[in-house]
Amino acid sequence: MASEQVDVQANAQATQGDIGAPAPANAQVTPGDIEAPAPVPAPVTKECEKEYMGRTGSEWLALMPALGAITLIVFGCMYFSDCSGIPSLAAYAIVFGACSILNGLIAIVFRTEKAKAAGGDGGAAGKVGALVGLAILGCAIWGAVITWGETSRFSDSPDCANQLYVAGFISSAIPCIIIAFMLLAFLGITLKKKYGSKGAEAPGSPMAKSAQEEQANKETSQA
Repeated sequence: MASEQVDVQANAQATQGDIGAPAPANAQVTPGDIEAPAPVPAPVTKECEKEYMGRTGSEWLALMPALGAITLIVFGCMYFSDCSGIPSLAAYAIVFGACSILNGLIAIVFRTEKAKAAGGDGGAAGKVGALVGLAILGCAIWGAVITWGETSRFSDSPDCANQLYVAGFISSAIPCIIIAFMLLAFLGITLKKKYGSKGAEAPGSPMAKSAQEEQANKETSQA
């Protein structure tokens, strides 16, 4: 019994010495022994556009066309009874100019474009702005009907003020040209998606060949 107790005490002292002993100098540390630090995600920062008088530069820039429409109202009032050749031209200029100014004011006062860029719809102001935009498009069609067939007035317009006619013609042409470009772009994107997807799915197309080769390589590696 005494010899067994001596052996137990000796083993306990040896174990304690092993725990407290420093690591040998020639000990090798493997990469698996070192715990890698957890990756810290970089903070997400948003670049805020500088504001002038509470609005951004892009918002002020979008207001410029609306302010330019003031000239239409001025010409419409000045030559309201001086255009017997196109009786409704002065009324068109006043209505189109008023709608353009209203559309610009809604956008900058209620900041509807910023709300849409953030993923919203602009609320009630955005809906009113959309209706005003449709009214502007209707006015542009009205102006095109009464001015595009009278292009001879650019050189000689005895029964209508030349400034009023030119302003009416240009103001009706700009929205129609913008709408035409938008429709062409939409048509081009639609055709590209339709025929581009068919070309990619064709057996002899480069994309189909690359997909087949990739699938064959996967099957080979699995085998």
